Amino acid sequence: MMTFMPYITLAIGALLGFFGGYFKAYSAKKGENRAMQEDIHKLVDQVSAVTTATKEIESKISGDLWDRQKQWELKRDILFDAVKRLNDVDSKLLALNTFWEHKINGKIDSPESEVSLSHRYTTEWQAAMHGFEEVEALAQVTCAPETMRAFAQLGALLKRLASDIVNGNQLSYKLSQKERDKLFGLAKVAIRRELGIPITVMPLGSSSSLGNPAK
Repeated sequence: MMTFMPYITLAIGALLGFFGGYFKAYSAKKGENRAMQEDIHKLVDQVSAVTTATKEIESKISGDLWDRQKQWELKRDILFDAVKRLNDVDSKLLALNTFWEHKINGKIDSPESEVSLSHRYTTEWQAAMHGFEEVEALAQVTCAPETMRAFAQLGALLKRLASDIVNGNQLSYKLSQKERDKLFGLAKVAIRRELGIPITVMPLGSSSSLGNPAK
């Protein structure tokens, strides 16, 4: 029995050495796996953070683009309406002047007709000017200084001329034709620039240069 003891001892030592090495390698592998899992978790967290940040940026960009698009659409609608208002206020001023010339020169048939027509042309002019002033006010908050200035200068001239006309100054409208054409033209050029439309020729100024639309 004693003769086998050295062999048994050697066998036990070998087994312990084997299992010791195995457990050591297992522990090292387990440590590597744990470290790898931690790295993976960190990477996942980083990717998640980047994804969240990317979505926030995309959302902000989309919101900004939407805001800019809505602002552009608002400006476009205002400027399209401004073109209509320019034409309307121009023709109504011409009609007002034509009526007042007829009135001063005694070409109205009767006092009743004079009162009726006076009310009609004055009311139409006031409505047209009110529409122009509404567009001018909107242009003040949506357009460039050049456009704001063009509308303000034209508006001031139109008010002065209307006052001259109803106060019997028959020459004021005629003598202002060049100035009117210039300011109407500048307003239309400003509108084209705001809309990004190439300016190849100077837009026509006022409708009075094309004839008498009030007839």
